[in-house]
Amino acid sequence: MDERSSFSARHGYAAPEAEITVREDAPELVRAAVLALGNASGMSVDTLRSTVCEVLLRVPDRNNWSPSNVSEETQHLVFEAPWFRVYDIAERIYDRLYNQGRRAEVEFAYQLNEVFREHGIGYEMKDGRVIGRGSLAFREATEEAIRLMDAAAKPTAAIKMRHALSDISRRPPDITGAGQHGMAADSDSDRPSFR
Repeated sequence: MDERSSFSARHGYAAPEAEITVREDAPELVRAAVLALGNASGMSVDTLRSTVCEVLLRVPDRNNWSPSNVSEETQHLVFEAPWFRVYDIAERIYDRLYNQGRRAEVEFAYQLNEVFREHGIGYEMKDGRVIGRGSLAFREATEEAIRLMDAAAKPTAAIKMRHALSDISRRPPDITGAGQHGMAADSDSDRPSFR
């Protein structure tokens, strides 16, 4: 284990997962976390501002060149952005970190997910993409269903269930796609055909 890891990580402490109360919003604490984690990842204030401006289709203010002014501009942009753009910004930060090849994106995603879980945000970052998440009980039940389908040699059903979960986790959710994939998972598509 990295000796620079936090006290809680070294000793295995974590806050309990809060009930999901936020779906279509990016509260102030999420906006602040995205900025703080971007800064903590080693991304320069100029790169962070550039990343935010790319997502929001804004031109950086040429009059802001000192680190404190650039940081203040970036903060203003993120706190004034529509809620869904904040998650776009988080994804773009992840991509930038990934392309640097330092593995800083792993820690960025891990800590952002901690914020989501601790504060009841109905999203999680998985493979660099922010997706919807359900309650712990829902996730455990669906993961178990997929595991059982795989174990019972029902690969098509398991794939359809994964597609259904992906459809329902989109924002806005693809209810029709989720229903179709869910019904297909329940069908007997893995039965051998006798022609």
